[in-house]
Amino acid sequence: MKQKWLLTGTALMLAAALAGCGQQEELRETQRQLEQYMAVKPSTINGIVGRLEEKGLLTRDACQQDARCRVLRLTEEGRRFRSDFIRIAQKTNRQMEQGFSPEELATLHRYLERVAQNLATQMEETEL
Repeated sequence: MKQKWLLTGTALMLAAALAGCGQQEELRETQRQLEQYMAVKPSTINGIVGRLEEKGLLTRDACQQDARCRVLRLTEEGRRFRSDFIRIAQKTNRQMEQGFSPEELATLHRYLERVAQNLATQMEETEL
């Protein structure tokens, strides 16, 4: 299974974003939405989406309202990937949380949220 998906770190971030699209059967995110969510350049998303498309995980189609816009849709293989990704992420989370009390986990989550906020602030300042 490890070789089956073989994605780069950034592609895994995008995959996590796709996996986080809820339990909906049909993914209907645009490339622009993913650019904004991941805070990356259009060319970066375009390359990643292209590689995921080559792997058969998603398709991109012109938006009916705006031909410049690309709507991303998970393929059947993409839905299997999303299912596998969620299952593996949940298993990994359970392994990481072993031996921690609920209070310790709450503290850890608060610290990690602060780290994420610090990084987001740094990114915003860098863009200015």
